[in-house]
Order: sequence, then C-alpha cells, then structure tokens
Amino acid sequence: DELLREAISLSPGAAVTRLGLADRMFDRALVAPSPLAQAEALVAALHETTAVQARNPLDGRAWARSVRINGTLDALAEGGFAEDALRDSLTLAALYPGFWQPRLEVAATRLLLGDPVGALQDVGIAKSLGAEGPSVLFVEAMGLLAVGQRSEAQAVADQLLLEGGPEARAMHSELLRNLGQGG
Repeated sequence: DELLREAISLSPGAAVTRLGLADRMFDRALVAPSPLAQAEALVAALHETTAVQARNPLDGRAWARSVRINGTLDALAEGGFAEDALRDSLTLAALYPGFWQPRLEVAATRLLLGDPVGALQDVGIAKSLGAEGPSVLFVEAMGLLAVGQRSEAQAVADQLLLEGGPEARAMHSELLRNLGQGG
C-alpha cells in the first residue's frame, strides 16, 4: 500500500496506480474482521475510483470498480448504495454499448433495487449482445422468480446445472433456496 501511495504522490493522475490501490482495498474489505473495517476499506477504495473518474470520466475501469464497490457496500449496509451502483452500471453500459457485461451489471443492480421487470429487460439486452453463462442464467432466474414466474425460474435454474462447475452449482443451490426447495 505504501508503495502505491508513494507512486500516487509522484503521479496523482496515474489511473493504473489508483485503481491498483482500490483493488487492494477492496480485497482487504472482503476479509476484514468487522463490518466497520470492511466499510472503511470500501469507502477508501471508492475514493480512489472517484479520483480516477474525476480526472477521466470515460475510464470504464473506474466505473466497473465503482459498481462492484457500491454493490458490496449496499450488501454490507443493507441498502443505500444500490442507487449509486445503478448509476455506475448505467454509465459503464453507456461507455461500452456493444458489450453485454455492463448490461448484466445493470440487470443485477435493478434486482437489488426491487425492479425485476427492468432487470429482465436488461438481461434480454445482454443476451442480444451475446451474453451467456451462469451469471446470466442466475440473474434471469432471480428476475423471473421476483415477478412470480416460478416455473420459468425453475427451468432457467435447471439450465445452470448444464453449465457445470462449482460456481454454477452454487448459483443453482441459491436459486433452489429462493424457490423454497432447499438446496
């Protein structure tokens, strides 16, 4: 951290250095011993991404990190940061209109905010851009479940098993819990 801070003091506008420090702080927050320590590390990481955005508002790397940090802060603080994450993900989607990943972030954030219809619309956009894989299926199934389409959500959840791998199986188990089927 000290070497990164020294590098930032020598070149305050170097985005790579600030984002590197933000990544280290984010990683530290994930293993912090208390919610307060987690929040402090996340806020410090957000400060670094904000500095990069202030210097270059078109830096997609900074916006992507802000989405992740604000989403994590929202989960930690039980609300209050999802709207910031949505703004960040919409900005990222505008910066990269032909990429499905930012649009999937928008969909996931809309779910956090209780807008499953909007989330499903964004999943549709992401799919039209070529999105596939476990994360896409998970967000789609959660959106379907939230709008009361249980059988459709179950069908999408079952597609996760075809994806294979531990990540897909964990997502499938989470969906089964949400469907009230254990897991």
